[in-house]
Amino acid sequence: FPSHDTGGSSNPTVTYNRQFGTYTRIGRCVYFIIYIEITTITGGSGDAYISGLPFACKSGTQFYSPIEAWTSGVNWTGTVLKPLVVQGATSIWLLGNTDNAAYGATPVTDLANGNEFRMSGMYFV
Repeated sequence: FPSHDTGGSSNPTVTYNRQFGTYTRIGRCVYFIIYIEITTITGGSGDAYISGLPFACKSGTQFYSPIEAWTSGVNWTGTVLKPLVVQGATSIWLLGNTDNAAYGATPVTDLANGNEFRMSGMYFV
């Protein structure tokens, strides 16, 4: 499945060097892997998301699913990048956590040319 970067308020213009995603659905569970390498990114505003998951996540706040992520060159809010699959949607919200503090959303303006994301996880549909 093609995945792509989006902004919460307005979408950036993005070109990719690598853009790959694969998934397996077993019953109500979707397991996925994503690899994105940004060549260029301009514009956009709001929180940063990666969109294009193959199915919408089940609705309900208990279904926000934390996933594992590896990045290169990404400036995110917080000390640890902890993205969530957004309940009721086909997107991943790029959040950061800091010890003893609330999470913080990574603004799309913090994404830059050459950033890489590798993510894997599962969610319920």
